[in-house]
Amino acid sequence: MQDLTLKHGWRTGAIIPELRKEIKIMNTEQYVHMMSWLQALTGLIEQMQVHRDPASRAVVEEWIREREAMRPQTKDIFNTQFGSLFRTYHNPTYFSRRLSRFADIYMASISCLLNYDFQHTFFPRRNPLQHESPFCPEHVPAGPRVDPELRS
Repeated sequence: MQDLTLKHGWRTGAIIPELRKEIKIMNTEQYVHMMSWLQALTGLIEQMQVHRDPASRAVVEEWIREREAMRPQTKDIFNTQFGSLFRTYHNPTYFSRRLSRFADIYMASISCLLNYDFQHTFFPRRNPLQHESPFCPEHVPAGPRVDPELRS
């Protein structure tokens, strides 16, 4: 028997039933629209903050206020008290960090594996570090990986 940790880098998997609800929310038009606009707004702020003239500063400050007003909505869409189980605004939650430390693959239920061939191998993803260029093909995010079974 081969050591999966050494050969493939996997340690263990986790079953997180709450994931089904979170993915369902993430696939709603409201969530996709809100996150797309939040990302676009953040990009605009980053690009325009170098301009120091009063008109540009006023626009940037308005965008910052709009961004700050939207951030609680990204939490409330999951749960008004606690937000997402996996993310607090743009940061992973404590639970998410601990989960990533001990499980390299997680799913809502073991039946999610029925979508894959018995011989399918899951490979760990290489996450870019802060200093690595996001323009390298292996670092460009492909978008959320959502199990087709969970889209219903």
